[in-house]
Amino acid sequence: MFEIFLILILVFILIMAVLAVQTRDLLSSVMALGGVGFGLAIVFMFLSAPEVMTAQLVLEVITFVIMVATVYKTSKIDKTSKYSIREITSAAAMFFFGAVFLVFAIRGIKSLPVFGAPVMRASSLHIEKTLSEIGATNIVTAVLLDFRAWNTLMEAFVIIVMIVGVAVILRKKGRHGTDTEAPH
Repeated sequence: MFEIFLILILVFILIMAVLAVQTRDLLSSVMALGGVGFGLAIVFMFLSAPEVMTAQLVLEVITFVIMVATVYKTSKIDKTSKYSIREITSAAAMFFFGAVFLVFAIRGIKSLPVFGAPVMRASSLHIEKTLSEIGATNIVTAVLLDFRAWNTLMEAFVIIVMIVGVAVILRKKGRHGTDTEAPH
């Protein structure tokens, strides 16, 4: 039953991704992309990955707000031209990569341990080495700042780069002091 629920969530994520790519209204596209991110957070929750789920939710909320603000400041409709008949269409590419994603997702779900079975290999190692090798008295601090320090650093780096990127896109003055108002 657990696997069926995960497959349904993954299908929902795939449908939201298709909508995000195919919708010409940019606000609707951003909302569909938000559905993808929040669906992934639900998957992480059911896979017993609370730290990844929390990071996904925080980044998803920040990204969603920034993207809505960006769409509000810029054109609201996607004006890209369609592909010619000779080129591969976005729908064909989307279905191909969607099928590849589903194959790997189903294989990954099948390799998961039975729901409720203890999965303590990495956790027990962290618990054993926290006091003896690291010297930290708080296990959470040892995991975040020693065992997973690069992950924590990269998450902070991604957030900073994203904020700087949006600030550059939404700035009012250009490089030479000229106004760069967004077209309405």
